[in-house]
Amino acid sequence: MESTTPPEAAIIDSIRRNRQVAAVLLLLLAVFVLRVTDTYSEFNGTYDEGLHISAGIEFYQDYRYTIHRQHPPLAPLAVGLLPYLNGSRVKVGGGHFEPGQKLLEGPSDYFQILTLGRVGNLIFAPVLIGYVFAWATRLYGATAGLAAVAVVTSSPNVLAHAGLATSDMAAASTLLAAAYHQSRWVSEPTRRQALLAGIAAGFAVGSKFSAIGLLAPMLVAFVLWHRREEWSLRNLSGLRAVLKPPAFFRRWALAVVLVLWACFGFQIDTLRTPEQRPHGTIDRLTTSGTTSHTVAYALAEHVPVPMIAFWEGLYMLGYHSTVGHPSQFLLEEVRRYDGWWYYFPVVLSTKSTLPLLLLLALAAVGWRLRSQVSEGGAAAYLVICILIVLAMAMLSGINIGVLGRHG
Repeated sequence: MESTTPPEAAIIDSIRRNRQVAAVLLLLLAVFVLRVTDTYSEFNGTYDEGLHISAGIEFYQDYRYTIHRQHPPLAPLAVGLLPYLNGSRVKVGGGHFEPGQKLLEGPSDYFQILTLGRVGNLIFAPVLIGYVFAWATRLYGATAGLAAVAVVTSSPNVLAHAGLATSDMAAASTLLAAAYHQSRWVSEPTRRQALLAGIAAGFAVGSKFSAIGLLAPMLVAFVLWHRREEWSLRNLSGLRAVLKPPAFFRRWALAVVLVLWACFGFQIDTLRTPEQRPHGTIDRLTTSGTTSHTVAYALAEHVPVPMIAFWEGLYMLGYHSTVGHPSQFLLEEVRRYDGWWYYFPVVLSTKSTLPLLLLLALAAVGWRLRSQVSEGGAAAYLVICILIVLAMAMLSGINIGVLGRHG
């Protein structure tokens, strides 16, 4: 009688193969970490590393987040933890860069504080590498997953940002995780996938406010792509069905809010305090002595608002994006505030390594060929992510990253 169970040899081979894949993955991660940490004693701090570290320390010591509100607290919490546990403290006051400057220039060892902050940033490396492996493996198998990880862990940009106590590594890893889980949620509309997508999105927004402007269009594009066969401009009822949110949308939204609020320490505070009078924005919008002016002051000073640092940071980022950055350089041209729509395509084409650009070109051709034979549909979600990130970056007025001819 023929056995219905797989042969024992096949099971052993499967276990051995999984162990080999795990070993190679851990080896790539270990080499990546060693290459990153080897730079700690060689490079001084970048302009804003002290800012991120001091913002995280402020949260731990005072349960407040005021130093760096233009960025959410997840990355500062990671890079500020070890310096705080080591005894570092900050004095809030002056400009938002001042606490970090005093921290690094104080009596404590400069490289010790910087190294402890940078070590905290390494927590995001396994997240990035894990999701690169997971998405590539899901599309094309474990060999492709390991190849993708090898490319990422060899990228100069990833290596550089992983070695700094800033928010870029946190943003890259959590945004990738959120995009991955959103694609899973749209293609597998279950409660579990909705919850995972919401949790990942909450962490992504907790790492970078711009994740809101990236994840929202990604979700819409994912839904439209998944329901592409139902599109019909002539059938309005069918079009409305296509535009409906994916299943368990409320569960997803609740998870986003709760995780994001957790990143801000579940803080509830008023917009302003009586000690901060006068309130310039209210004074500009209402006339002093009127009922509306009095009510606005009372609401601002007495009505508690969850995640007050989130709303203020979002406003600050919007203003920053509108006016641009005060020092921008591209192709030997300096602009004070307004950027260039082609800034990021130029930067990507000139600052990426030639092997990476070649691999991207080959991947694009390969995906296109698979799409023509109906094998590249699942990879379209990843392509959508890339295009949306590039498009939104090109619309931004904040064009920084290339500091000079050799920057």
